[in-house]
Amino acid sequence: MTDKIIPLIYVFALGFLAFRLCNMSFPDDAKLGLRHYAFFVILNVTGYLLAALLPAPYAVFTLIAVISMVAFAPVEPVHRIAMFLFLVPMMPNLDYDFHFGIPLMQMTWSRLLTIVLLLPLLLRAFRDKAAFHYPLDKYIWAFFLLNAVLAFRDTSLTNGLRGVTLVTIDMLVPYFVISRYVKSFADIRTVLFGLLGALVFAGLVNVFETVRTWHLYEQLMINVNGARYMAIERLGLLRATGTFGIPSQAGFAMATGLGLCWALGPYLKRRAVVTTMVVILAAGLFVTFSRGNWIAGVIIGLCYLFTVHRKQVFRVGALLLIFGVVLANMEFASEVVKILPFVGEEDSAEAGTVSYRQALMDASIRVANETPWFGSTTFHLHPDMEALRQSSGLLDLVNHYVIVLLTSGYTGLVLFLSILISSFAALRRALKSSTGITPEQRTLCLALLFSLAGLLTAIVTTSALGRVGLIIWCLVAVTAVVSELLAPLHAPLPQRGTSVRRRNASGDPA
Repeated sequence: MTDKIIPLIYVFALGFLAFRLCNMSFPDDAKLGLRHYAFFVILNVTGYLLAALLPAPYAVFTLIAVISMVAFAPVEPVHRIAMFLFLVPMMPNLDYDFHFGIPLMQMTWSRLLTIVLLLPLLLRAFRDKAAFHYPLDKYIWAFFLLNAVLAFRDTSLTNGLRGVTLVTIDMLVPYFVISRYVKSFADIRTVLFGLLGALVFAGLVNVFETVRTWHLYEQLMINVNGARYMAIERLGLLRATGTFGIPSQAGFAMATGLGLCWALGPYLKRRAVVTTMVVILAAGLFVTFSRGNWIAGVIIGLCYLFTVHRKQVFRVGALLLIFGVVLANMEFASEVVKILPFVGEEDSAEAGTVSYRQALMDASIRVANETPWFGSTTFHLHPDMEALRQSSGLLDLVNHYVIVLLTSGYTGLVLFLSILISSFAALRRALKSSTGITPEQRTLCLALLFSLAGLLTAIVTTSALGRVGLIIWCLVAVTAVVSELLAPLHAPLPQRGTSVRRRNASGDPA
């Protein structure tokens, strides 16, 4: 029994260390308070004691989690959204098929949070902002309606309704709740601070797992999910999975955290502590050995240098060059080079994963071209795909753009890309044409812009399902809000509507 309690002790130690670091740097109105600590303790104690140690059903954990959320979650919408984002990375993705005579849905941690914390807010979400308030909304609705219709394809009516419910919970609710209730730069900072604090904790868990060669949440996930991610080593080190359970998703979360450090940097204090947080997130990203997310992190870092510290680019470049020369003479550095895509050893296992995914992408495009308009529900049974199925039975399809193409055809892919491109373009256009924007606001906007670019690159190798997709929809919603907040700085304001009141220099309603 004692050896099973030890992971919980380590989780508490890492959590309180992460939250202490954040509170040393966060402004006074954004510090993690008693509500955050209460949720952290209740959820982890309940998860370990009921789901990992005792023969209690996962439903008990769900019940206690729901009761604690109802009791402690803030009522005010913006703070409720902030708490939601704080809790998203807090627990592993415990999957459970809920049955009440008939199967209802596969409940995950993110869906449970969405249903309990965000769904009640949806009822009043369109009170101030209509269903097509933002230009981006039409693409969101079109993509949702396409997936809703395709949910009834090749299945029963009940399964189709279940599919529509899942699309609503996974995409529609987070996007519309955040884009309707978040109305100022102050609101944006409030919701993003909570997410950053939780990601710093997740980064510490990643580093701890690799250093100790021990997945902290392994036993909990085995007892609940009945299976676990197979432990894989690279460079003789254990790939961290952390609270996300999959290295690629854990890496995506760390890249997101680096972008948030940039976005919130002007509002943070104690630069040494902020630097420590960045190092934790960067180390947490590295130990996932998720190379696609490494690229995302590099994109975010380079964009930061060229936009914020442009005058120091050559100095930083020179330091990196010297550092690289020193590393080049170390055995560990040569091992790192071996696992890099396209430049590593051709016969290595890591290079094999790159060639495998290239072959899988080529096969996927051939299969998609057979049902180009709306994809197929049986693409995985196609002989070209079966030929690439691994010995374990896994079809390692992680390119999310290809997943969208296979499941909803070129129609779905165009709509999905339209959401991403229009979101990116709207923010870039608003940022370019705005005047009177404060330096802090400009930094936040640039960070969102380039972080979104890096993360959209990452989903070439990371499936944007579950919490990865949730993070993307949340950032897209924030991007839509920011684009509108910049509009009053260069265009006349409409005369009606509470959501477009004149704002002061900080972006908050006057």
